Amino acid sequence: MMKTMNDYTLGIKDLDNAVEGIKSGSNILLIGPPLCGKEYLLYHIMHHGAAINENAIINVTTAKQLLMS
Repeated sequence: MMKTMNDYTLGIKDLDNAVEGIKSGSNILLIGPPLCGKEYLLYHIMHHGAAINENAIINVTTAKQLLMS
């Protein structure tokens, strides 16, 4: 994630233009339906950051519906 005026880029030109940079110290929450490409997008962002020696963490969770009897 390249620094630009205390912001970072995600490595995806159209997305970077849409969000106009990510502030330093921000958390990103990516939600969407199953199999829509969320994990692929996160890996792309992580690869972009790793290529320029930045740190990041991915925390993947799933919500299972509880059955009440």
